[in-house]
Amino acid sequence: MENEDYRIITLFNNSIKVFRDGRVQVLGRQSPNIGVYYDKVCILNHGYLRLQLSFEKKHKIYRVHRIVAMAFLGFDIDSKLLIDHINHNITDNNLINLRIATHSQNQMNTINKGYSWHKEKSKWISSIRLNGKKYFLGYFVEEEDARQAYLQGRIKYFGEWA
Repeated sequence: MENEDYRIITLFNNSIKVFRDGRVQVLGRQSPNIGVYYDKVCILNHGYLRLQLSFEKKHKIYRVHRIVAMAFLGFDIDSKLLIDHINHNITDNNLINLRIATHSQNQMNTINKGYSWHKEKSKWISSIRLNGKKYFLGYFVEEEDARQAYLQGRIKYFGEWA
């Protein structure tokens, strides 16, 4: 079962073939879009791929990464949990790039500089946030030292989510 290239699921009364590589195809309808089958696909204003499904003159929009997670990770599509794109590319919905995450875990995987110039001290300051709490990592004369402190802090505080 683990080596299946696709799974068929039902969503909003539509049968959908969901592929491990992040493609989705609404069965019975084909609309070749960049070599991928979608039923009314487009990119949301935040850059996520979405799939619009129709049933009895009603429409519902689902983010494709949530559909892939539902099919292969057992994700509840209506869950408050999030799907994290490990490589930061939100259009890469390949199963190996997705993992279920809390909001806090998802924030750990954002690309954030984590350091800035502190005008009053005339030094670089490095800090990190975890679960709403800010952790001070130090003041630095050199920008590269502040950057390194932040990168080490990511590993220390975020672990596998760094």
